[in-house]
Amino acid sequence: MRYIKILIPTLVATSAMTLFSYLLSESADRNFKEPKLLGEIIKRNTPVKSPKKSQALGWIAHYLAGMAFISVYDKIWDKSSKKASVKSGLLLGGVSGLIGIIVWRSTLFVVPQPPYLPRLKFYTQLFPAHLIFGGFAAKTSRMIR
Repeated sequence: MRYIKILIPTLVATSAMTLFSYLLSESADRNFKEPKLLGEIIKRNTPVKSPKKSQALGWIAHYLAGMAFISVYDKIWDKSSKKASVKSGLLLGGVSGLIGIIVWRSTLFVVPQPPYLPRLKFYTQLFPAHLIFGGFAAKTSRMIR
């Protein structure tokens, strides 16, 4: 049951967040697509040069990051008085958004060849994307409990 409690919210919340980023990318004519950006970072900064392999690894990395967040959320919901609710999901999503911004900022700073990215705009969309992630994580977690 523990794996289901992690896997399903990971798939739902990460997909919802990613859909938001993709839709915003299209409307803003910018690339805020986290999996594609991760794939580009992998292609430019690792021995993996195949576009298909680097993009696949970008998607895997994106969903693994989502799984890491969901694992922490699940522990919090299990061990505290905070239960899976939209309110707690938004709170955790907000914290995750700040962590995500720090991780992306650090990553783009340390990799030798980062992709071009209007960073302030990217970070500005990353925070609400994580709020969506947290909301969907809570709703999904509550449904399967």
